[in-house]
Amino acid sequence: EDWAYRYPHVKNVVGKYTLDNELALISQLDLLLSMDSANMHFASLVGTRVLSVWGATHIYTGFYGYRQRPEDVIGLPLPCRPCSQFGQKECSRGDWACLTQLPAEKIVSRVQAALEEQ
Repeated sequence: EDWAYRYPHVKNVVGKYTLDNELALISQLDLLLSMDSANMHFASLVGTRVLSVWGATHIYTGFYGYRQRPEDVIGLPLPCRPCSQFGQKECSRGDWACLTQLPAEKIVSRVQAALEEQ
């Protein structure tokens, strides 16, 4: 809600639609930016491209979106990853480097590049 309030082009649809309607909405997107979450899988079901951000988890644990592009994975190559299969464990390093060292600019540039491809 905070982002929707601060940024006029952001719309929060959390809890406002049925699953069928959410899938229909996701199917109309040019691109979905998501973490390793259900939304990545929903987008995969309807054929929407996903740029996915991975922290403690890793695609090699078997939870990557069906028919998504491996080059659309955003994450850092740290030797401690994956430290959690489902992302529920505390960081063994204590600094969450997998996310805190991932520059927001890297994510933004990947989104821009993906949209320019289309």
